Amino acid sequence: MTIKKIAMIGFEQANALDITGPMEVFASANSESGASQLYEIGLYSFDGKAFTVSSGITLVPLGDLSAIPEDCDTLIVAGGDGVQAFTPDSELVQWLKQNSGKYRRIVSICTGAFLFAYAGLLSGKKATTHWIACPYLEDMYPDIELEENAIYTRDGNLYTSAGVTTGIDLCLSLVEEDHGHALAMSVAKLLVLYLHRPGGQRQFSQVLQAQHRSGGEFDDILLWINDKLDQSINIECMAEHACLSPRQFNRRFQQAFGVTPMRYIAQLRLEKSRLLLEKADYSIKQIARDCGYQSGETLRRQFSQHYGISPQEYQQRFISI
Repeated sequence: MTIKKIAMIGFEQANALDITGPMEVFASANSESGASQLYEIGLYSFDGKAFTVSSGITLVPLGDLSAIPEDCDTLIVAGGDGVQAFTPDSELVQWLKQNSGKYRRIVSICTGAFLFAYAGLLSGKKATTHWIACPYLEDMYPDIELEENAIYTRDGNLYTSAGVTTGIDLCLSLVEEDHGHALAMSVAKLLVLYLHRPGGQRQFSQVLQAQHRSGGEFDDILLWINDKLDQSINIECMAEHACLSPRQFNRRFQQAFGVTPMRYIAQLRLEKSRLLLEKADYSIKQIARDCGYQSGETLRRQFSQHYGISPQEYQQRFISI
């Protein structure tokens, strides 16, 4: 079996986990594969010198970019605060523009997507980055097909991930792409992670997203709703809890969140069902009951319509073969 060579590029004030998280995934794949070495992992910097990441740790690369093996399979670029020091004219960006075509896969972690954008690699492509940075990337490069809620994206041989730990999710998916579900599952278990949050999953939960948008006005009712998803909830009882008339509550809720209260509840139930499906000891019938669905069939229909996959198929992603 051919060993796949992975090159990670770091720089001053990069995020340490953007570098070490993906590298640990591939190293763990080696240890879980048995006798075979599947990946050769190397850290590189533009000038080959040691650099200090944002947490204060100093990392020593194997060499400069010219030391990356000619037969390197996958190039990964970290993100972090240090990205702010780069411009489209920076030497690293120019190197990416000239050399990215050499690799079977090119991957950005978190705000490393900005370096790809500066190099023109994301033009007309699907991509994501940390949710805080999404508006800035969209303003700077409107031709990018930005997926703000995605955990990670793939467009051809170009992969981008959202904030920090999602680089681990993305690299788990690369291991699965290379060597199958069983090995990726073993790596996930070794690292005490889920395998894997699907790329299209939201970067943060519906409740957290709603609280962020509400500015605190509806925080109490949002948590109240979340605690009662297994029960029948209607506009009247929500309005009573919020000390508003049903009409006032419905209007102000839609103004705050852009969806009706009942649509929000439907989204929460889908999110809760997805999380419960990741627990192998939960049956479809039990999940339907805990999420407030009338039957397992109702759950199956709504889950399939929303996620494009059946609950049973989704659950299989989290069960070792």
